[in-house]
Amino acid sequence: MKIAATIAVSWMITLSILGPPPSHAEDFSLNDERYNGIGRALTIFEEEGLYFELTEVVDFSELDREDAVLLLHVGAIRSARGTIDFIERGGALLLADEGDTLEEIYARFGFTRQSGPLTREFALHGFDGVYLAPRYERHSLSDGVDFLITDHPRPFFHESLSPLFTLAEDEILVAVGRLGAGELIAIGDSSLFINQLARLSENDRFLRNLGRHLAGRYARLLIVLGPGTIASTDTPSSARGLGNLREGLLAIGAIEIDPLTLHLASIVLLIGLTLMLGSKLHRGVLFQGPQRLGNPAAPTGIEWDIRTLETRGADLGAPIRALRQVVYAAMTRRFARRIASAAEAKSALAGAGLSLEKMGIEARFFERLDEFALSSPSEAEVRASRRELVRFVRHAEVLLNRLEERE
Repeated sequence: MKIAATIAVSWMITLSILGPPPSHAEDFSLNDERYNGIGRALTIFEEEGLYFELTEVVDFSELDREDAVLLLHVGAIRSARGTIDFIERGGALLLADEGDTLEEIYARFGFTRQSGPLTREFALHGFDGVYLAPRYERHSLSDGVDFLITDHPRPFFHESLSPLFTLAEDEILVAVGRLGAGELIAIGDSSLFINQLARLSENDRFLRNLGRHLAGRYARLLIVLGPGTIASTDTPSSARGLGNLREGLLAIGAIEIDPLTLHLASIVLLIGLTLMLGSKLHRGVLFQGPQRLGNPAAPTGIEWDIRTLETRGADLGAPIRALRQVVYAAMTRRFARRIASAAEAKSALAGAGLSLEKMGIEARFFERLDEFALSSPSEAEVRASRRELVRFVRHAEVLLNRLEERE
């Protein structure tokens, strides 16, 4: 009922002050008084400590790894070859432009985009083109945000990115992923940045999360307005083209799971469930399981109803940390000495004549386990995904089987 009341109050204020919901805004005015301006979003970014610059031309080959780029309104693409290197060396790319200019780039990145929502379940009655996008997974960007209020969004699907807000499993509104040291954030509704929607409480929290997320990781955010232009000097290191990015992202999802892996995964998830129940009993936050959002009863006195919203996400950092404990405990038992770090684990394997590479395990397996264990919960959420967990479980299963063979 609290969520229903929040939406009702927000929209009553919106309707009484700003008029009907806008259609997609192509004119991102800086005037804070205009309904389709972005002054409100910029103010939020400033309040969250994010340094930003507005530009009409961006050359990815000239950017630093501490830069982030928001493509809000692009009119022309001269060359985008440097995009891959920019992300891989640590930059962040935010795709929010709903126009057709970036259609080829979206396709080469591996996205499937729709012209509009196909699922009507979360459409707000009486408001053409307005949809609620419920939270799907926990992440620093979705923290405290139960849903987004969108206007004429363009949902998308990508099998290798982690969805944060969705209309359906194949209709994603916000998703995140990593490539190399960099980050990719896809947003299927640029209207979230305009004043009309930025003033609503849930969208306000999302923009604040976004500003805080970027401010903590990058030196500046370049916002491409315009219509802006993407230009990138062709260099030997970036001559591979965007096709490699697509292949790299799609390869993340190409993981075959055999029964043994599923068995081990079930054990790990059981450990995660145990942590969740323990944290609930002790009011901790070790594991955040699925939550039910909204009120099943329709609100009264309002022209539209709100269906029950559910989130099926979870902080997968906890079961990965639990898996790390299982691996190190098994190695401690096998080698009869305490193993509690990546360096100790590698030293023990080397002394026994074992090699991660020969076992088909990535060389940084132990380092990655340590990174999750030593990260703050918010940092772990950024990197953790369901595929990340499956990859860890697969490698752990191979290692544990090999250790049992030598006992």
